[in-house]
Amino acid sequence: FSNLLILGPILTLYYLEKGLSFTQIMMISAVSAIGTVIFEVPTGMMADRMGRKYSLILNSVLWAVTCFIYAISNSFWVFLIGEVFFSLGAAFGSGSDSALLYDHLKAYDQEGEYQKIEGRAMSFVFYSQAIGAVLAGYLYKWDNRLPFIVSLFFVLVSVIFAWRFEEAKVETQMVKGEKHNLKSYVNQFRAGFGVIKGNPKLLSTVAMITLLSVFFRGSFPMYQPYMKAVDLDVTYFGWMFFIFNIIAAQASKFAHRAMKATKSWTLIGMGALIIISYLSMGMVKTTFGVFLICIQQLYRGMSRPIFYKYYNKRIPSDIRATVLSTISFVINLCIAAVLPLQGLLMDHVTIFEAHLILGGLLMLLMFPAEAWMRVAHKREHML
Repeated sequence: FSNLLILGPILTLYYLEKGLSFTQIMMISAVSAIGTVIFEVPTGMMADRMGRKYSLILNSVLWAVTCFIYAISNSFWVFLIGEVFFSLGAAFGSGSDSALLYDHLKAYDQEGEYQKIEGRAMSFVFYSQAIGAVLAGYLYKWDNRLPFIVSLFFVLVSVIFAWRFEEAKVETQMVKGEKHNLKSYVNQFRAGFGVIKGNPKLLSTVAMITLLSVFFRGSFPMYQPYMKAVDLDVTYFGWMFFIFNIIAAQASKFAHRAMKATKSWTLIGMGALIIISYLSMGMVKTTFGVFLICIQQLYRGMSRPIFYKYYNKRIPSDIRATVLSTISFVINLCIAAVLPLQGLLMDHVTIFEAHLILGGLLMLLMFPAEAWMRVAHKREHML
């Protein structure tokens, strides 16, 4: 219920109907990207002290506030405030549900069931979102505020469930202020950056994945304007997002096979999916073009398992969590910096021209990024 925010198929369209420019829409997305990173550690500190149960309650309450703000807002600045609430809520929820589940199972010596239960839960979330996406299109056509109101109801239902949780008692050796003070946070990121900087192979891989992540994240706010430009009725937006989710789910299952088949060319292949989608959508100006977005869903489904495979092969076990959080910080920072610039572009060209420009730009940037990776990998083998 807490993940049933059925807003994906209609959010950009809603912004446009409220009079926002693409630059403003991308600035909101940038705030979301950087806000989650900024809030993550402070909310983690609070979760450790007050318990994961109350962290999850705050997650749902803050998302309910976000839905209410969006439902009544007509102003860019109010939307921006709403996105801050969303980012704060996301930070409270980040990992708290998984941690609460694992600690509960551990208390009863059932840790072996964790992956099975977590996987089942995520499958429920995914397919529920697919159904919710269909519902969102019809609700939006009836009244454009209804998807936000329905989403608000869903997350408030999750508060009722969370309130009834019994949190397992977890013994800790942590002294107050020992683990989560400012100095330790700064040292944590220094250590993470140090590992990345000191490993040329990891550094070049992170640079390539950051490049791909920025362009893929920028593609999402373009879906709905493209659908509108090719005259797809808004009631079908949800059905298309239903298809997108199913394709991504299936692609995720076969990610390991794709990586095995492409070997050292995997990241190039991932980039090619985005480039082909961008360029073909820039040239196709009929309703058929909507199905070209499905190419990006292959990337979406495979990205996490493939990227984390690359990361984990190159990161020492004793500092794995630190380095992964540092990589996430870098990627979100780059996304936050680039999205407003993409918005400026979209305000001055057609949606088709924007796709062609971005596809061509990614193609050009892939050459030096790939060359850097090849050199770094070759040097490692020589050593």
